[in-house]
Amino acid sequence: VETFINDKIHLSGLLTFSKKLVSKIVIDEISKEIDGNKVASAKAIGNFTLENNNRFYGDFDWAGLTATKNDESFVIGNVQLSLDQTIIAGDYYQGNAISIGDFDFSVASIEAKDAATNKAFTLDNMLVNAKSEVSSNDLMTITMNYSAEKVESAAQKLTNANLDVKFNGLNINVMQEINKLTTSLQTNSEELFNPQNMQKLSVLTSKLLAHDPVIEIKDLSVQTPDGEIKSSMQVSVDNKLFDTTNIMSIIPALKADAKGKAPLPFFVKLGLAPMIDMYVEQGFIIQQEEELTFKVNFAQGQLNVNGNVIAL
Repeated sequence: VETFINDKIHLSGLLTFSKKLVSKIVIDEISKEIDGNKVASAKAIGNFTLENNNRFYGDFDWAGLTATKNDESFVIGNVQLSLDQTIIAGDYYQGNAISIGDFDFSVASIEAKDAATNKAFTLDNMLVNAKSEVSSNDLMTITMNYSAEKVESAAQKLTNANLDVKFNGLNINVMQEINKLTTSLQTNSEELFNPQNMQKLSVLTSKLLAHDPVIEIKDLSVQTPDGEIKSSMQVSVDNKLFDTTNIMSIIPALKADAKGKAPLPFFVKLGLAPMIDMYVEQGFIIQQEEELTFKVNFAQGQLNVNGNVIAL
């Protein structure tokens, strides 16, 4: 391992007159063969800058990896990462930093072939994007997107998979307090669940809920050969129903709305028709010809599915 690090990994740093710490990491191309198993990893280059101890930005590019065993193979295409983050609270060195900015991660492709050279799994153009920003009243908004152009296995082919998530109304001062508490307990995570710390966490949760934060799944969807599966959900908490002496009171204080649709033939082909029929009969799913839909609402501890109250 020491020889590998010395020969293949090159790290350099530069402290500029403008107080920027500029670092570069280069991982050379690697090729190994052991007992007929071959692994080849392409060159990777990363450039990162820490500016005034509060802004961290840079990018990393790796041309991928190929692994083969007999006729089986596994290939990862080009991988890229870029970020630009600015601290608004905490400290990078203390592990409790809260920052705003952008983060992007992408994988061009992942492909696995079996011994018969059939494609066992394929993933094309996977993208992860996150963006955080803070308003003038110290409330943070975080938006995250996960997507893939194609996901294919021996049994299934899906396209345009997408997940859009948004966290809205997170008070950065309260988040900093939560960060400090969890950071202080990192050496012994079991302490988090003792009565004292659970009470502290409950009080901080109440402070966070005072600003009416909302979690929204704006789009969870994928295109199947039989049509689109699509859903969305919004979750919030009624802070008036939250009791700081009982953190579990957050459950009846939850408010959630969700809806979705899917093509029936997709589930029939998977052999799930009997299960779908059962859910339709019980009222959990509405069937209109070959389209399945649902609407769910949860408020004040009461679950409503498609207009029917469900006892919990």
